[in-house]
Amino acid sequence: MLTNYDYLVLAFYCVFIGFIGWYFKRLNKLSGDYFIGGYRIAWWMVGGSAFMSQLSAWTFTGASEMAYTYGGVIFTIYLYDVVGYIIAASWFAPRLRQLRVITPMTAVYQRFGRMSEQFYNWFSMLGAVFGGAVWLMGLSIIMAAAFQTPQIPTILACGVTVTIMALYGGRWAVAASDFIQALLILSVTSAAAILTVREIGGIGSLLDQIPKGHLNPFIPLESGSRYDWLYVASGILPIIYFRNNVLNTNRYISTKDGREARKAAFVPLIGYLIFPFIWLIPAFGAHALVPDLLQKYGMFNNPGEAAYIAVAIQLLPTGLLGLLIAGLFATTMSSMDTALVANSALFVKNFYQPILRPRATDRELLRVGQVLTGVFGLIIVCTAIFLVSGFTISLFDIYQVLLGYIGGPLGIPLFLGMFIRRTPPWSGWATVLFGVMVGIFTFNLYDTATVRGLLVPVLGEGNYLYWSAHKFTMTNLLNIPLTSLFFVATRFFYRPADPRDPAAAEVDRFFRNMRTPVDFEKEVGNDNSAVQARLIGRLAVAYAVFIALLLFIPNPAHGRMAILGCALFVGGIGTVLLIYGAARTRRDKGVR
Repeated sequence: MLTNYDYLVLAFYCVFIGFIGWYFKRLNKLSGDYFIGGYRIAWWMVGGSAFMSQLSAWTFTGASEMAYTYGGVIFTIYLYDVVGYIIAASWFAPRLRQLRVITPMTAVYQRFGRMSEQFYNWFSMLGAVFGGAVWLMGLSIIMAAAFQTPQIPTILACGVTVTIMALYGGRWAVAASDFIQALLILSVTSAAAILTVREIGGIGSLLDQIPKGHLNPFIPLESGSRYDWLYVASGILPIIYFRNNVLNTNRYISTKDGREARKAAFVPLIGYLIFPFIWLIPAFGAHALVPDLLQKYGMFNNPGEAAYIAVAIQLLPTGLLGLLIAGLFATTMSSMDTALVANSALFVKNFYQPILRPRATDRELLRVGQVLTGVFGLIIVCTAIFLVSGFTISLFDIYQVLLGYIGGPLGIPLFLGMFIRRTPPWSGWATVLFGVMVGIFTFNLYDTATVRGLLVPVLGEGNYLYWSAHKFTMTNLLNIPLTSLFFVATRFFYRPADPRDPAAAEVDRFFRNMRTPVDFEKEVGNDNSAVQARLIGRLAVAYAVFIALLLFIPNPAHGRMAILGCALFVGGIGTVLLIYGAARTRRDKGVR
């Protein structure tokens, strides 16, 4: 369990992250600074933020439950992200940066018009609220397991803390804190994996204690599992749509130009190619190290979601457990603060300013954005409490349902619309409605007596029962292709617009910008990459020094070695950034 040393580590973490927010607050003089960092954030910070914004406590709860219960199939979920980012780095990332917008919805307005902009705006904000609630639920499971506190008070405490931190620094602070938190979580989870392998007796012993069949990522159809090989295969197309559409503009828009956006996409690509194998080692080791896991954590709806933290509590040395909890808190904070700032930007720039207050000053937009960050934080907290109180579905399944109902339909027109130009303005929102209706059929109507009576004679009893038990697979194989065909079919209703029509000019602007490389010096200027490197380097070295102080805590030798490894990793990256920042400064000044 946590000791006073661990509580000290958590306290220092909160103060440190609060300091980052306070420091970067001074850079938010304009709304564009608050929402996107003024198009000047270094690619490695943007990439680290993209990596961390997807990495939430769900990885160490929902994904760990998948690893504990089903085995290697979980790695295919992360393989989806690798495929998605390969495609992003190849084509989409530079072009999304070249759209030159502050929010993705401005690009939606240019491509599909005001109605689609508003439709997407509210749907996206709704999706972010539920996504944030799922992240907060995952964090509450970890904190409840560590502190032995009920989930609802934990959600309240953690949600309020995250919201207050998000209010501080906007996009600059989000990117900076995400990068530092990435170093923290990568180092401490690597230490947890190494200690797990050591305790079990090596890689061979770890593999031997995993239940038979768990290492096979492709589960046979006849197994009865919802995550068989057909489910795995069916997920490739949705993730391509989901990771590469106009809604992902905010992942890359903060970079200086398209070339930097491409490099930013390689950061999460490499991260998700390597680190899932490290993150999930404790979950696989839980079968041997915590054999009574299901009974010990029976207070949770899905006890397997506590597999990671149960092993960590048992193995991590004093001080390092607090560092792990801080790191896991960081994963949710990085996801939530990104979502909070993004939602605030959507409301302000795509509803408040164009519809309610066209003449609002930039200072007013900045203040309204900060207020709305707090409002959305409150909404997310209330949603998480509702989900915890009324649902027994696992976190992994909640994530899949969100993708089935909203994620896939939202992404399809904004993916295909980057290639297919001749569609009517209503094709955007109409395609989403069609996809949602297919999702409703899949999840709500498929099992009704009427539909069963219609489909059993066609499919056969066995096939009908299979698809009834594999709704996520059916969604991928039915919803995504049908919704894609619907969007393509809207071409038959396309009528060329009058070139003098402002809507036609906006569509031309969308495609012209997407094809035109950004000239940073002419369009933005004032490159401060060296300053960013020096600042983040100093923060990383300072945090490494604090980690190194944990060596004075009484611990066994292997525990101190784990702490030393974390300090060297974080400090090493910080030192590299300091050297790079100094060299870049000399180059900018013309010093050889």
